Amino acid sequence: DEHDMKLAEMEKRTGLSRTYLYALRRGKRYGTDTEIIPTITTIKSCARAMGMSFDELLQMLDDDIRIQYESKIESKISAVVEKNLK
Repeated sequence: DEHDMKLAEMEKRTGLSRTYLYALRRGKRYGTDTEIIPTITTIKSCARAMGMSFDELLQMLDDDIRIQYESKIESKISAVVEKNLK
């Protein structure tokens, strides 16, 4: 069906599994229903696959979405931002 075709195309464009993409779309991991927290790299990959910028995709996401930091530099950036927001 059309839904599977779209997931297959996203899988090809992002390199992410169809199962992960489906879980990402739901916001919960398959089988456990625990929250799925995408990395910045995952969000960038999805944005590129959909032909939009990282910022454009972030603006479309819910305000309460959580993003997983995946490297020391991103963690340091987060710490600086949090410190300056206090």
